[in-house]
Amino acid sequence: MDAALVLGTTEVELRLLALDFAHLRARDAKAEAQLTASLGVVGQQHPVLAVMRDDGQRVVIDGYRRVRALQRLGRDTAVVLVIGTSEADALAYCHRLATGRRRSALEEGWLVRELCEAIGRTLAAVGISLGRSTSWVSRRLGFATALPAEIETAVREGLVSPHGAMRSLVPLARANRGHALQIVSAIGRERLTTRQLGALWSAYRAGGTVLPNTSSRRFPSCPCGSS
Repeated sequence: MDAALVLGTTEVELRLLALDFAHLRARDAKAEAQLTASLGVVGQQHPVLAVMRDDGQRVVIDGYRRVRALQRLGRDTAVVLVIGTSEADALAYCHRLATGRRRSALEEGWLVRELCEAIGRTLAAVGISLGRSTSWVSRRLGFATALPAEIETAVREGLVSPHGAMRSLVPLARANRGHALQIVSAIGRERLTTRQLGALWSAYRAGGTVLPNTSSRRFPSCPCGSS
């Protein structure tokens, strides 16, 4: 029996879990591989946190990496702890609790946008629920709305680190949205480090035209400095 199965938790079939908020966290292939290996050896040590809707469906709030790792291992169930509150309050609670991987500023922006635009809370109400000021909430929302959807997808899929996106792609997208999209298109499925993205941003500011190499291949010329 997994160590996470303690008083208050229950085993739930993975196929019955709603993964509605998976888009609020960026993936990290290396970290997920390590977690999968650990779960394969010692089992699930921490429960997946969820809320229950009126129809009985359990919506995952925290623990998406654990769910994906269990799926990779061919498991059918996960140990789940249901939080007796609303989805919005549960999302805010898990952010304040911060027992797992800390959110990047961009991921915090995604959370703020979800609470404001999808759930309908005001900036002031979101700030109170997260224990932050309204100005902090406004800045995080600005980060989330600065990036085109295509770049968000690249970050979410782990092709670009959230930190790298914040340092390089957010300012680039604000300066020239089209050029930021061109860079991400040129990257393709290649994973770039924060340092490589920083080099791209520096080259853009200096009027450069060539994307840096990665260890695996040479990128095509970037037209960003040509206009």
